[in-house]
Amino acid sequence: MKKASVFNIRDLSIGFQSRHHRHLLFENINAEAMPGEFIALIGQNGIGKSTLLKTLMHILKPLSGHIELNQKPLSKYNRLERSHEMGFVSTEIVMAGHLSVENLVSLGRIPHTNWFGHLASMDRDKIEWALTTTKLDHIRHKNIGEISDGERQRTMIARSVAQDTRILILDEPTAFLDLPSRFEMLNLLKNLAKEEGKTIIFSTHDLNLVLHEVDKIWMMAGDQFRQGAPEDLMINDALTHLFPQEWMKISSSDGRFIFPRKFSQTIQLDSTRELLYWTQNALERKGFQVTHEKNMGLKVRAASDQDGYFWKLYRTDRTSTVVYRTLYDLLNAICNG
Repeated sequence: MKKASVFNIRDLSIGFQSRHHRHLLFENINAEAMPGEFIALIGQNGIGKSTLLKTLMHILKPLSGHIELNQKPLSKYNRLERSHEMGFVSTEIVMAGHLSVENLVSLGRIPHTNWFGHLASMDRDKIEWALTTTKLDHIRHKNIGEISDGERQRTMIARSVAQDTRILILDEPTAFLDLPSRFEMLNLLKNLAKEEGKTIIFSTHDLNLVLHEVDKIWMMAGDQFRQGAPEDLMINDALTHLFPQEWMKISSSDGRFIFPRKFSQTIQLDSTRELLYWTQNALERKGFQVTHEKNMGLKVRAASDQDGYFWKLYRTDRTSTVVYRTLYDLLNAICNG
């Protein structure tokens, strides 16, 4: 039996509405989010990703269309009810240098406390759980102004984790983080979905990171909204709509970003499996079209021996062969004759 959706979005139009002006950003959005799904929202800058997330949070009202949260119109929830269902982490820098990490995480329990903000034992258990889950326990007493950008971002996520909602919505959670921190953040969010059963929806530009990890992609490209498993979007070439530029493409076979290349010469490659990909990549980057069939011009053999990896270069106009221990040296030899 199919589970009921957490979000059901139909014919949604988003943007900004004032008394005298209606600014439409995107329309005809149809999507759904299921319990425990890990969903990445992708699209070019300015297309309306943040606006969509804020509309799902009811921070902004839809221009038209329907959003159902747990089979109930989102507009029928009051603010407290929404805070019990959804947590939100924005890209805005938190100016709370006087608060400790633990204090800021504790604010996530506000929707569950009494009028005086008294923390019950259950609230403290949730705070401890949030600090442990996000690996912040060791800096719990540090002030927000004393920690790194990555730690500050994890603190904001921990606050929403302490809120203990079934849905967590994040706007660019990996923005401004270095590569290891991006992987760590993505792994944290994936574990929250997989192990805690939370529905995670986050916007990102890190396409390389999400292609192999998320359950579903929501894509805003051109004037069309698409959703599906990453593999489905790749197989159907849907992701190519993200890159209208002729000079940039994404390979539908493996998700690699590639620049169109002009090949000036053909080279034969005979390689072991472990060296094949990177050797071919290096040769093609330098303008050589790689073939695995016999060629009368140039040939490279890539393999390994007791001393490590080696690349042996054969030229039909020379009787001797030369062995190189790095691809860098091989490329220099080929290109410089």
